[in-house]
Amino acid sequence: MKLKKIMLDWNVIKYLKQPEKIKELEKKEKVEILNKILAKLKYRGDKIPFCKSHLADLRKSFSSENENLVKEDLKFLENLSDCYYIDHEHKLGKANLIENEEYKKYFEDIKAQEERDIKFIAPLENLNYEFEKSEIEKNPLFSDLVDENDEKIKYSKILEYLNTIPTDFMNGTIEYKKFRERIKVVKKYIESNWDNLSSSAKIEYTSYSKFFFDSLECESEDELSKIWKENVKNYISSGNSNITDIDLMSSAYVMLDFHPLFKNEKINNKNKFTNIVYDANIVYFASGCDIFITEDERCYKKSKFLFKAFNIKTKVYKISEFVNKFNY
Repeated sequence: MKLKKIMLDWNVIKYLKQPEKIKELEKKEKVEILNKILAKLKYRGDKIPFCKSHLADLRKSFSSENENLVKEDLKFLENLSDCYYIDHEHKLGKANLIENEEYKKYFEDIKAQEERDIKFIAPLENLNYEFEKSEIEKNPLFSDLVDENDEKIKYSKILEYLNTIPTDFMNGTIEYKKFRERIKVVKKYIESNWDNLSSSAKIEYTSYSKFFFDSLECESEDELSKIWKENVKNYISSGNSNITDIDLMSSAYVMLDFHPLFKNEKINNKNKFTNIVYDANIVYFASGCDIFITEDERCYKKSKFLFKAFNIKTKVYKISEFVNKFNY
């Protein structure tokens, strides 16, 4: 029998570490059974690797006050994974397992690492067309860009805004909520001002962005799965010919949050933008495994969709589904 690589979402690992804190009796019983199943699978040689996203999740909660708790989590992760981790730059669906005990060093590196910028709109050159101030003021997408001293707003300033992700956007809820609402009218706004755009702007939009905005109107998951990968790839490839697999998979996950079929109607501290990025990254690492187990409903739905869209064979389970299938 082929040995398996099993990726656990951090919420599952927390349940395994402290099952006594689970309030629901049925879930607690399922977690206890899961623990036994995983022990059997590890005994036969299956691996439960850790990845960079696990350490990033720990970093989110790290502080001087809870340093000892984080060390306990790291030790539990060490025992669970036997220090096997997923190659950080694997090809989609073909991850390498690496045995290395320097997970503590990785954690220190991640603690010191700054959030990298995530850009939704690629920079365009020679966009000097100017909108009248009155045009911008009445449009909810860019009304915040209007300064009382400005008579006109350059198109380049609009793109600069879309590429600027403020701190609250990453770590809070207000800016992300505003941005997500505004993205809905980008297509309408661009197309209503089509005659005023420069030739280069029109080429850029039709070559890279239009397919993504069109796909937001798709009402079928099956149909969307056929076009999502290429649409996202086209969208993020503008001005960037060197797209890595993690960029593509993570962007495809994050951008689902703008689609009516997948977006959360309410944005709170549990589904703010930073958390979506963390989820996106672990789905990338899970794509190199045979099995991915998560208790996050949003991550469960999105990862199943993406693995279908990317033709990746990773099976996605909730704890109860995995237990029901493998408890023999």
